[in-house]
Amino acid sequence: MKNTNWVGIAYDFIGDVNFIAYADTSMQTTTSQLDRQGNLQKLSVGNIIWDYSYNSKNLTENETLKVGAKTYAISNAYDRLGNLKTMQ
Repeated sequence: MKNTNWVGIAYDFIGDVNFIAYADTSMQTTTSQLDRQGNLQKLSVGNIIWDYSYNSKNLTENETLKVGAKTYAISNAYDRLGNLKTMQ
């Protein structure tokens, strides 16, 4: 009998989880990527992908969600104090 009750987890060099896989494939594989400041740059679950970019204050500037062939984007702008000014 094959054991299908395991979860594979991989960590990056600072101990953050960056990959999760399930033996029985009931859940889709999850992969994440962080930048040097610990900001989430990419998160993938199956064919769904989130991408993020940040400014020098580590505030989210751009967010992109890709679901199959469709892409959705959000751009943020901040005032000089770091308050969200616009989101489009």
